[in-house]
Amino acid sequence: MKKVLIAALVSALPAAAMADVTVYGIMKAGVENVKVGKEASATNVDDLGSRIGFKGSEDLGNGLKAIWQVETALAIDDGKNGGKSWASRDSFAGLSSEFGTVKLGYNSNFANSDMGVINAWENGSDALGLSIFTRADARLKDSIRLESPEYAGFKAVYVHGVDENKNEILADAPSVETYTKNARINSLGLQYEIAGLTAQYMYQVEKDAYATAAKKEDTKQHRVELSYDWNNWFFGAGYAQTTGAVEADKKGKFFSAFGNEFAAGTVVDGQEMKARDAAMTVAYTYGAITPKFSYAHGWDVKVDGVKAVDTAYDQFIVGADYSLSKRTLAGVSYGKINYSGEAADVKAFGVNLIHKF
Repeated sequence: MKKVLIAALVSALPAAAMADVTVYGIMKAGVENVKVGKEASATNVDDLGSRIGFKGSEDLGNGLKAIWQVETALAIDDGKNGGKSWASRDSFAGLSSEFGTVKLGYNSNFANSDMGVINAWENGSDALGLSIFTRADARLKDSIRLESPEYAGFKAVYVHGVDENKNEILADAPSVETYTKNARINSLGLQYEIAGLTAQYMYQVEKDAYATAAKKEDTKQHRVELSYDWNNWFFGAGYAQTTGAVEADKKGKFFSAFGNEFAAGTVVDGQEMKARDAAMTVAYTYGAITPKFSYAHGWDVKVDGVKAVDTAYDQFIVGADYSLSKRTLAGVSYGKINYSGEAADVKAFGVNLIHKF
């Protein structure tokens, strides 16, 4: 009898422990055919951002709650999870009340959590989404995220990512000079929403994003987005300006902020770089079908105040989503990125299937 009671008690414990835990997720899979320049096209079966999450809360009284979340990326295309570990997406412990929310852990900046609505695409290839325009979307490790309550349509978000290795002594061979860098990140987001119109702004500073013994340079981005939902129509537009320093990759090559390679001999390491780009999206929902179109443009990058020719790009994407149910969506899209100069253009066609749970 005692064994039966103990077994019943033990079996009941997981249910009690899980009573306030919400399990959620989304599965995203697609097939894409991608062609880069004159190379032969390649067909890929891709995971497009699948994830699973667990979250919960506890009422502490007087309007205060303890909150937590663990979210992990999944790789349903090859099972390798892209080399990502547990809690590879937004994961935190925090407190929430009518005065706001604080989260400690691995948190999204404002651009990643709240902006980017104009990027209405599910994609693996950059040609099938506005990944270039939204490149500042990020999660900050070792971060503190503060969220204001919404008041009269207004809210604010501040995220601070600390650098736990700021006292580490660094050196760049063959130089024997040493230096330190404090690669902290400060990100501020503001939003105002009224009658279907949403205005959003983010300012982010990555301290010492470029650092050598001779020079340190921050990377800064201003980004603004406006979107409007009207009946079945959606309109969205955005503009971003990024400043920082030109830096070589591990192979010694230099790339503009948009990913196209600088012509050999035109730039040197550490020069100041300024990039500007814009994007827009329009969509219309008719029954279960939502046709949509996006266009993006990046102006020639400026290096030390001088325009670097053939560093611009133009991009378009056209496609449609079909809602199979409230939780399942199918999509098709075609996109192309035209880089100026000799950089290889990229074009792609894709179909995808999305399911939320």
